Amino acid sequence: MSTTAARGCALGIALILLLAGCALPARHPSVPPSSHAVPYPRSRIVTKVSWDFSALENLRRAHGSDIWPCTWAADGNLYCAWGDGGGFDGDSDNIGRVSLGFARITGFPDSHIPGSFVGRNVWGATPDYAESAATFGGKVDTMISVAGVLYAHGALWTSDNTPDPVHRGSDGPLHTLIWSTDLGRSWERAPWAGDPLGSFLNFGENNFGALDSFVYIYYERPGDQTRVYLKRVLNTQLTSDPRVPGAYQYLTGVDPTGGAVAWSAAESAATPVFVDPNGAAVDVVYNAPIGRFLLTSGHFPGKTDADNSAQRVGLFEGPHPWGPWSTVGYYDTWGNLGPESFGDYLGLRFPTKWISADGKTLWGVFSSLGRYDSFNLVKMELTVAGSIPEIRLPARAAVLGPGSVVTARGYGSGLRWSVARVNRGTAPDSQAVQIASGAGRSLTFSVPLDTQGGDVVRVTLLGRGGSVYRDYRINATSPLAAAPESQSAATHAGIRAP
Repeated sequence: MSTTAARGCALGIALILLLAGCALPARHPSVPPSSHAVPYPRSRIVTKVSWDFSALENLRRAHGSDIWPCTWAADGNLYCAWGDGGGFDGDSDNIGRVSLGFARITGFPDSHIPGSFVGRNVWGATPDYAESAATFGGKVDTMISVAGVLYAHGALWTSDNTPDPVHRGSDGPLHTLIWSTDLGRSWERAPWAGDPLGSFLNFGENNFGALDSFVYIYYERPGDQTRVYLKRVLNTQLTSDPRVPGAYQYLTGVDPTGGAVAWSAAESAATPVFVDPNGAAVDVVYNAPIGRFLLTSGHFPGKTDADNSAQRVGLFEGPHPWGPWSTVGYYDTWGNLGPESFGDYLGLRFPTKWISADGKTLWGVFSSLGRYDSFNLVKMELTVAGSIPEIRLPARAAVLGPGSVVTARGYGSGLRWSVARVNRGTAPDSQAVQIASGAGRSLTFSVPLDTQGGDVVRVTLLGRGGSVYRDYRINATSPLAAAPESQSAATHAGIRAP
């Protein structure tokens, strides 16, 4: 990614657009499909997607700062990284400028309320434009929160490879992992460096609801911009050097139904999980309410930086982290952003915190050049097939206790239930113990008395249109728990004492 080189043309492009009287993006633009071949068949699950760019100008923040990978952290806030600018507090390409900064974002976007969310710089140019001082620079392209720790990966400038790492690069950059145990106020750096790590798959708050005890990472092989592979690492070993044999596992095979059947410690055995001959630069998030993984990817048929654009983006969905993928939308003029958006594709990401309770309304974050060199939001509405099952009880925020009796209720056709106790230790699968199973609109089960506070109860509902699952926290000190914590609330949520 040659962000710096592309930015050199941004001022000239902006001037050309100004002279040409370029209009702002339409309020509700019709987004025509791409003229290039769509890499996967059309989705039968997400049957329609609508984009609303009407709040683009009203909600734009952090002018002059770009990239913006985000993750939902343990304190309930989003934490995002920016490159080359002053972030939210500087709100300019030059004021409070650092080459790498981290921001905390509170609230939830509302098209009609400019102050519906608030961004504050956590790590950047102190004392006026950040809470803590940046100590190195570079670019971060992916973030994840696991067990209260923020992890990020990118191309860094540090005191090891440049005399002024906060503001400019020299030798390098170093592709490595960094992490923060204090929500972005300070960062530690791994002692290793290598090829770009890839893009983290994000689940819910602090990665709650993750598929298992692994962190999944999408990556490309050097020199190949059309194929994407999948690797995983135990969440307790995220700081391990990927070059050490056995630290990572690589997906090597999938059965016809989409179930992963083979992982290998050898990267050479990996098989692609996403392929687009027009180019691929992917980010993936789990949309828990509809039980689908959403993948966004930038395509650039000419395979050059000049051919990259925030407008050239595809949206895909699948039932597993490895697919199989179906196309929801594939565009060359997404958002009608105009020629100002050409020269860089910096990702379209959907933070899990900003996914609605029914999974059908999502807010996306993107950036590019010119006026789009900023924190930009777009609202996406999904139309989902009625065959997707829905878990209605217990409530999403319910907390279960050992011995409590739970009635799960669902909606859909051909419903089948599976309930398991899952231990979030270092073992990925061996600690999952089935509690109950059944068929129909409801299922009543008891939480085992020996369930511990570190466990979760996973309720999975399968229907004719797919499957969804929901994880519930355990309060080991009480046989009856709910959020809010009261007897009436618990009973209403389908939970009662033994």
